[in-house]
Amino acid sequence: MFETKAQGAHWDIRYKYIAGGVNTPNKWAIGTETPERFMRFYLSETDNLGAIPMFTWYMLLQSLPGGDPSREEDAILINCRNRETMAAYYREVIRFMKLAGEYGKTIIFHHEPDTWAYFTYFSQFSPNDPERTPMVVKSSGVPEVAQFPDTIAGFGQAITHLRNLYAPNVLLAYPVSEWPGTDPTRMAGYSLKCGQWDLIVMQPSDRDSGFKELRGTGYMKMDVWWDAARFDYYLEYTRTAVKVTGLPALIWQIPIGNTIYATCNNTDGHYMDNRAQYWLEDYPKNQNLAKWRDAGVIGYCFGQGAGGCTRPDDHKGDGITNPPPVPGNRGLKSQYPDDDGGFLRLAAINYYQKGPLPIRPQPSAPAKTKAERPKQEPREPKPPAPVAAPPPPPKPQPEALAAFTAELKREVARLAQRGKGPRFRYRMGKSTLPVVIQAANDESLQLLLVDAPGSTSALDVRWQHLSPEYLAQIAEDGFANAEPPRRALAAFFVLAAGDRERAQLLLAGCGEHAARVLAAFPELAAAAPPPPTTEATP
Repeated sequence: MFETKAQGAHWDIRYKYIAGGVNTPNKWAIGTETPERFMRFYLSETDNLGAIPMFTWYMLLQSLPGGDPSREEDAILINCRNRETMAAYYREVIRFMKLAGEYGKTIIFHHEPDTWAYFTYFSQFSPNDPERTPMVVKSSGVPEVAQFPDTIAGFGQAITHLRNLYAPNVLLAYPVSEWPGTDPTRMAGYSLKCGQWDLIVMQPSDRDSGFKELRGTGYMKMDVWWDAARFDYYLEYTRTAVKVTGLPALIWQIPIGNTIYATCNNTDGHYMDNRAQYWLEDYPKNQNLAKWRDAGVIGYCFGQGAGGCTRPDDHKGDGITNPPPVPGNRGLKSQYPDDDGGFLRLAAINYYQKGPLPIRPQPSAPAKTKAERPKQEPREPKPPAPVAAPPPPPKPQPEALAAFTAELKREVARLAQRGKGPRFRYRMGKSTLPVVIQAANDESLQLLLVDAPGSTSALDVRWQHLSPEYLAQIAEDGFANAEPPRRALAAFFVLAAGDRERAQLLLAGCGEHAARVLAAFPELAAAAPPPPTTEATP
């Protein structure tokens, strides 16, 4: 950082993980240093760079007795209900805040990325309401948090209180994850009952796309390369999170690889990605920074979330490398030993040479007078008349919906137990994940990736969070070719999702059970003729 700063790049934030667990021999994961010595050295060094120190506090998962199993949410559940663990947790937060307060200058405390998303969506933390989901706070016995309830809301409020008590110079940053099928309003809105936050942190990825392609497993194989539509989706997700919280956003842990320099040849430490260049290449002609600024973004943090990913220095120690470019790489020759070929340093230098973008949008230019306006261009031909919108999905009676839903849950659980759980496609931004239902009960279902043989990557989803479209996919895949009573399940949910044509085809194989489906939709039962009653199935 010192070298690139001398060349004209000004780095505003320097971040570091604290992620060893609160009651393990590794503690903060800072080697042989004590927390006190580490903090004082790191803060002094960062201050000399003219940067703001940012610490990503990622401690709940690695703590004992939960440890770090393949199912993170289970480890977090174990730890957040354990009194000894949470007492140690609050004591370590207090230690951090006292050291931060001693520093006196601005510090960013980025609290538990991913953990808050588990709290918000996963069935282990039912009812997914921060004021009702239990978590050890006052019962930990730590005097400083004794006034806060034993809930997840109390947990966030306790973190705020410890900051206020010991380190008012610290900015609290809340992580807003974007996971498959998640709603930004709900994901960001969860924070509103959980203390007082100063920033939100968005994470587009933590590994280079080339790294994911070649070394990723399970969900890491999905949503790898982002196109323009995927960036636009994440922009709107971020914009919504900013509006819901009323807080500015940092884009954090942006992969550093690029498709420009030949040194990024998808080998260890030299993987390709396109996110850094999406924001920084050809600034200021590239307007992406301005678009995201207008959505509420105030800064970008570049870094890797796993060993072997691309870094902006010569971490591999292999000097200047210009191998033959791999497919998809432009093959530009590097003049620097940086593992990314020097793109990030040169892009940052260019950014400051061309003039940094003001955080707040400039006032719009006044409208031109009539004399200044250019001549009107010839009018385009009138567009064709709009096509009438399809009719809204028919609404089933509440009692019928409850009965069919209960039946669907039972039948899906039965199929999953036999290893024949239905498959469907679960959304991740503009992409989708092909998943199979591995297990199910009345409250939730466990999804397993279809395109990841041998993977243990799973996602727990509550039934109540599934849209009508998802329920239709599940019911159709599981029961479209079943005997008439179960085929009626598929017909009901496909109809409730609005696909009347497909529902009619399914009803044709339901026999006498078709009448039960139609009776659930008053508007159809009154208006539509009865469907064919043959019981033949395709």
